[in-house]
Amino acid sequence: MKARSTLCALLLGCAVATSVSAQNIAPDVDVATAAGQIAIVDSADGWARHLHVGDTVFFGNDAYRFVNVIDQRGALYLLEVSEGGNGCGALYTWLHTEDGAPRVTQEFGTCASYFDIGSDSETVSASMWSTTKPADLVGFVYDGSVMREVTLDPPAGRVAPDDDLEVLLGTHPIAIFRAAEWRPVLRALLGQDFAEAAEIFDLSHGFEHKGAWIAAQADMSPRRGQGRALLAVHRTDGRVVVAWRAAEAIPVIRGTPDAPLNDLISEVFAQ
Repeated sequence: MKARSTLCALLLGCAVATSVSAQNIAPDVDVATAAGQIAIVDSADGWARHLHVGDTVFFGNDAYRFVNVIDQRGALYLLEVSEGGNGCGALYTWLHTEDGAPRVTQEFGTCASYFDIGSDSETVSASMWSTTKPADLVGFVYDGSVMREVTLDPPAGRVAPDDDLEVLLGTHPIAIFRAAEWRPVLRALLGQDFAEAAEIFDLSHGFEHKGAWIAAQADMSPRRGQGRALLAVHRTDGRVVVAWRAAEAIPVIRGTPDAPLNDLISEVFAQ
């Protein structure tokens, strides 16, 4: 009950947001808080960013190349921070401004950019895709004192298996691994290999026409043996074929390819 009442007070703390135009601060965020004015200031050498809330300075040790204020939920502000390297795209933290003693939570995240931000009367949340299981959507739910990490239901995709599959052109296969409409199809096809296949196609080329199929290729990571993979959806009957081969390993083919697709699979594996 205490956590709920605390969160309610935080969410109601700033009812109206005024528009600001400041670098690294979202335009619908109110920078005037009970804890003081929010500002993002360059370090002396211009490399890092510091967060100022009134007289309090966060990240003054030059830990982050980028600091962004991306959302506001009452007296809580969501910060996106990054060291600027390739290892981790972004982490997140909530800034408390409900009184004269501002504070930030422990950083959280998967190193992926956020997918959605939400709130209700009891919690605020930020969701993002997992980097270890790329088809899983992970939520970080905060009640004002405790952060919980949960796995969320997959969202709807841009196109369902029985829609016009031409919409898939240019998109990447990981999008259908993440879509609620495609999960049953892919899980039935791949079984226990679903998670492995999703990881393989996390980084891939976009779908393109390949005869009667819409197909996309992927280069497997060195951790998986430096191989090649292909995911194809038939343009007429909607059947799905997933194939991959790691180095000199035996090829894995799930689904029923026709002769032209078999030729394409052989061509991809030979590259």
